[in-house]
Amino acid sequence: MYNLNRIVIYITIILLVIVFLTACEQDESVVKISNRYIIVEYDSTLHSKISSNYPGTQNYTTSYQPSEYLLTDFGKIDKFQFISAIDSNINEEAGSGTETTITGIAQLNKTSIEKKLIVKIYTDFPDMVFTQVIYTNSGETAVKVNKWINNHYTLSANTDKIPFWSFQGGSYEERPDWVLPVIPGFFQENYMGMNATDYGGGIPVSDVWCKDGGLAVGHVENSPRLVSLPVDMKTDTTVVSIGIEFNSDYVLMPGKSLTTLHTFGAAHKGDYWHSLEQFGKFMRRQGITFPNENKSAYEPVWCAWGYERNFSVEEIVSTLPKVKELGFKWAVLDDGW
Repeated sequence: MYNLNRIVIYITIILLVIVFLTACEQDESVVKISNRYIIVEYDSTLHSKISSNYPGTQNYTTSYQPSEYLLTDFGKIDKFQFISAIDSNINEEAGSGTETTITGIAQLNKTSIEKKLIVKIYTDFPDMVFTQVIYTNSGETAVKVNKWINNHYTLSANTDKIPFWSFQGGSYEERPDWVLPVIPGFFQENYMGMNATDYGGGIPVSDVWCKDGGLAVGHVENSPRLVSLPVDMKTDTTVVSIGIEFNSDYVLMPGKSLTTLHTFGAAHKGDYWHSLEQFGKFMRRQGITFPNENKSAYEPVWCAWGYERNFSVEEIVSTLPKVKELGFKWAVLDDGW
């Protein structure tokens, strides 16, 4: 009877441990932020996973990943021990919402870095989550930061002939389509600076989607910033990664801070159009407006590109009388002037 009781106790303990471990596996999040159509969860190292609340869409990331981190002379710093999370209500140009400030710290061999992750959601943007990170050197040794990364997500999809399509916001001399299938070996940096002597900039948004839904990332600063928004598929046809990167080349001295841009992740169904529409709506809330167009801007234009780049001033000037005779009111001196 005594041995039987001991066996029952042992079995009970084992079952309790299994239940506890299962519960931990099912819910490792220490912070959960949800808007109407998007959910972001953070674990005890401030890794995150992001999923859609749209009916019929899948979870984009099924495991926790480092989504905001640094590349430094100490290596990749992407694990920050969770310290606290504080919620507060906000009412800004974008509308009312909630701000969550999550704090964590990375202990390195010779120093430490504090991470303050500021995450905002707005009622009027129900499928978007906005992020800014402040990194503070809380140690005694300087850290050279080579790059910061925000909203980096690796997405998986159900298998399909071409499971992922993408919107690529970068501008290149070869003028690739802005909407492209993502196949093994695909990579486009989408750098928002000059990608050639006469091509550069673009729309600071990258978007990937499949039949189960999509995810966009971008920045919402009111002026152009020299970030990259790479889309990358290495070999697995069902896995693609996106994110926002900035080459900082910044020495973070003890007691000093580095602050990233305001960036976002946005869930959607269908293709990229909804994400761009919401991005435009948010930027208008921020004060970005277009001037009223002049009707003359829509009149026909004669363009000197017919002479390509090897032309003379005489060729242009001698053509202008014919341009006027044909009724053109606008003349454009194109590339190569």
